[in-house]
Amino acid sequence: MPTFIVTAKLPEKALAGYLMKPEDRSGPLGDLVAAAGGALKSLYYTTGDSDFLMVIEAEGPEVIARALLVAGGAGMITDANTRRAWTGEEFAEIVDQAAAMTGSYSEPGT
Repeated sequence: MPTFIVTAKLPEKALAGYLMKPEDRSGPLGDLVAAAGGALKSLYYTTGDSDFLMVIEAEGPEVIARALLVAGGAGMITDANTRRAWTGEEFAEIVDQAAAMTGSYSEPGT
């Protein structure tokens, strides 16, 4: 199943909720992702451009979009970004297939 990396920020409303009731949100977020059709593999809180990072397995980006719409609509996340991720083995297969295509592209003007 494809893997996606999702990062987002926590707005004031979410931070206030964390302060009122500190808890591990892996369970509720896992439930949300499962309801959307995916599986939360890991959740990390981060520093820098985002406040957290999730690793999610899902059949496609529409699964991620459903979960993010629900969380964003509830005012719990902002600035969400989703990226497709590949294992080393998966990427090697992609490169192998691309290598077989070498020579099939002609540059503009040639």
